[in-house]
Amino acid sequence: MKRLLSLSGVDDEGREVYRKLLRGHDIPFHENPASLLGSGDLWVVRDEDHARAKALVDEAAARLAAEGRERFEREYRERFGSSYLRWLAGRIREEPVRLAMIAALVVVLWFGVIWWFVR
Repeated sequence: MKRLLSLSGVDDEGREVYRKLLRGHDIPFHENPASLLGSGDLWVVRDEDHARAKALVDEAAARLAAEGRERFEREYRERFGSSYLRWLAGRIREEPVRLAMIAALVVVLWFGVIWWFVR
């Protein structure tokens, strides 16, 4: 049994795509579920199927990445009109606490560095 890929950062839709792909090509696999200690993995049961499964998964991953990028760009154009300032204003409205924490960290680091050299 060989490890095919780690499922960290793969959403449920992507996991299902990989499962269907391997089942569709009659490649037996085992999936370790995500746990506290790991993100989950897909393993190919028969070693001789590993190269073929890897090629299929790489092709599917490239396709999923391209679709995700297209979806992001379409949403970016629709929501923000391709404007970085509108995007930034939207992020500030959606997460004001995060912005305040980042600003506070920058201020603390800035004054910490200045204090170090002034004293």
